[in-house]
Amino acid sequence: MQSGNFDHGEEEPLTNTYSSGYVPGVSFPSLEGDDGLETDSDISHVPGVGAPDHHHPPRSLTFLNGLALVIGIQVGAGIFSSPSAVVNNVGSPGLAMLVWLLAGILAWTGAASFIELGSIVPLNGGVQEYLRYIYHEAFGFLAAWTWILVVKPCSVAIVSLIFSEYLNKVFTMLDNDNPSVWAMKGIALLTVVSVTYLNCIGTRVSAGTANVFLVLKLLGLGSIIVTGVGLLVVHFERRHEAQRTTLVDGGSAGEIGEGIWAHIGGYTDATLAALWAYSGWESLGLVAGELKDPLRNLPRVLSTAMALVITVFILANMAYFVVLPLDALGKTNTVAMDFGRAVFGPGGALFYAWVVCLSCLGALNVKIFTAGRLTEAAVRRNYLPTFLTSFSNPLPSLSEQDMAERGHPTGPTALSTCGQRLFRPEKNSSVPIAPMVLNAFLSMVYVAIGSFRSLLIFTGMAEYVMLFSAVAGILVLRYRSRFAGSSCNPSPIDPIPLIHHRTYIINPLIYCIVSAFVIIRSAAKHPLMVIAIVVFYGVGLGVYRSRNLWQSVKTRSG
Repeated sequence: MQSGNFDHGEEEPLTNTYSSGYVPGVSFPSLEGDDGLETDSDISHVPGVGAPDHHHPPRSLTFLNGLALVIGIQVGAGIFSSPSAVVNNVGSPGLAMLVWLLAGILAWTGAASFIELGSIVPLNGGVQEYLRYIYHEAFGFLAAWTWILVVKPCSVAIVSLIFSEYLNKVFTMLDNDNPSVWAMKGIALLTVVSVTYLNCIGTRVSAGTANVFLVLKLLGLGSIIVTGVGLLVVHFERRHEAQRTTLVDGGSAGEIGEGIWAHIGGYTDATLAALWAYSGWESLGLVAGELKDPLRNLPRVLSTAMALVITVFILANMAYFVVLPLDALGKTNTVAMDFGRAVFGPGGALFYAWVVCLSCLGALNVKIFTAGRLTEAAVRRNYLPTFLTSFSNPLPSLSEQDMAERGHPTGPTALSTCGQRLFRPEKNSSVPIAPMVLNAFLSMVYVAIGSFRSLLIFTGMAEYVMLFSAVAGILVLRYRSRFAGSSCNPSPIDPIPLIHHRTYIINPLIYCIVSAFVIIRSAAKHPLMVIAIVVFYGVGLGVYRSRNLWQSVKTRSG
């Protein structure tokens, strides 16, 4: 029996399958050794988890399938807009390239660490479940609180703002007018509502259309790189040869008289902007659950994909610097469109504008859908009111023949079976309408009150506090496992499974040191944002405490 807004009865066990759709986090439902024997991963050591569900999807992803999928996750709208925020904060092409390299390495070490966490805690829920297992349930609650109320809606707001700015510039390109801020916000709001509505009625983008989005992104990015390298080789003469080191908003790191601490503030903001472009590494669970021989192939997929993405992003920035003046690059958020106009004229601007717009729509579709699934995972932990999953739109159970007749791919594609699950109706599933509406409302609030660059910093600070805590948990787990049962650790944790991926210790160490410094310096530069985040966490802890008190009252009265 339920009482009030929260169901504090027996918790529904979380499973280590993907039957309810994708939620960020790494999952190892089974581990297949080189000898061909398959050993089921034991997750009985994870608190609050029932018996493993052995009806997991078949392991059909090859190394190349996984590689294409990880690259598709990471290459998004960020590389077409974030370079301006990076340049605006460092004021030098060389420093900007260094920021992109360091941000890529940071994302690489974080992803490698998350693979180990996912093999230890193979549950849907991602950071929420990692922090709950490593520290305390309150940390899991704060992770869910942060992702549902800040990270996911802010990400949707940022992508919708990128979409609207590119689209507005298409309509105003002939007049060379700057688009109205509120016109852009209006289009962004309409975009959030439209994509959310399509998700709520069960209209999902097919795997074939998803492949088109991926090809467009790679085509656009590849053409930028090839053009930039070609122009560099033939010594392309730009009309604006003078490169200014002092950029808009006083963001240059080259101003004389500024101290080292002030310089570092610009670098940390630039790093957060670059990290947003690399975002997606924390979602490697999309690959792990269906990758053949994951203990061997997942590290290979990760290393190859990250090396390629870092190289491509650095080459793309090099192309931007070859074509666009530094001061112009620091002022614009439509970098790709300005690149196309400078090289190919109005036709090039239109081409890159539509490439970015279509990429944004594909990204919004995935972000809005996964926000709903993440909310469902939090409700199953009783972190959120049950009414958030009480209203859903059931999708019909379709046979393979029915899906083929309706035009949905049924066999392996370039994005694999797990990629299809992201972009087509699922069997025997339902659409979480209430969570999607909540996410749309919050996204619209962020669109209305924020800007592209301010939201980048705000969501980056809030997100990386949780990601730092999760990766630091690897060090905590190794310490506890080493001294379990000794006087150094009088309260040993549940045993870590014997078979799991173990990353090099240097990865979590690098990630924790660098991300902690980025968070601290960004906090010093943006005190108002820090106050807002601290208040946000404080409210979250208050809600968590109220939840526990309500549960105690209900238990005593029952």
